[in-house]
Amino acid sequence: HVATKRETESLDQTEEMAIYHHVCRHSILELCTEDLMSDDWTLVDYALYRLNEVCCKDSEKRSTSNRIRFVKAGGHALLVGVMKKFVQSPDIQVSACRLIQRFVEHENKGAFAELLTSVHGLDCIVKAMQQFPSTDEENGEVHEYACGALVALVCSSDKIAQRLVANPGHLRIFLLSIRAGNKVIGKCRIMN
Repeated sequence: HVATKRETESLDQTEEMAIYHHVCRHSILELCTEDLMSDDWTLVDYALYRLNEVCCKDSEKRSTSNRIRFVKAGGHALLVGVMKKFVQSPDIQVSACRLIQRFVEHENKGAFAELLTSVHGLDCIVKAMQQFPSTDEENGEVHEYACGALVALVCSSDKIAQRLVANPGHLRIFLLSIRAGNKVIGKCRIMN
């Protein structure tokens, strides 16, 4: 029996829902250690989505507690590791940049931003922008969220801003992204 297109789509949706429910049942620490280290990009993408929900969209007290637990579990290093591991996936790059930006914006002292840059997070964001040119319409979302993450990082710390400026390659790609037009900077996902 050869599966029809409708049966295949139904199986794909069923599989995606099973992965989504698997991720939703996990605690924040399990997401950090197990799901973000998976080789299955779909599971990783859902884990990033769920982390965004529990660390940035839940009640303020609960979100803050979850962000602290995530960082204590080494989440900043796992996030950079995910970006490196799935360098070819625009979906993962968008989800990771979105999470980085929201984490940095929810902080008041820039500690997460400093931790992230200490494990080469700035490099990974710039790499995502290089990997997916903003001139390609399909990759525009990567630049939108990467640009938002860079703006959040630079605004969080003078030290990080100096690192960006000190690296001509990083500064160049950031400025090219901005110059690529009002399309990118106008859509830059800056969430205040």
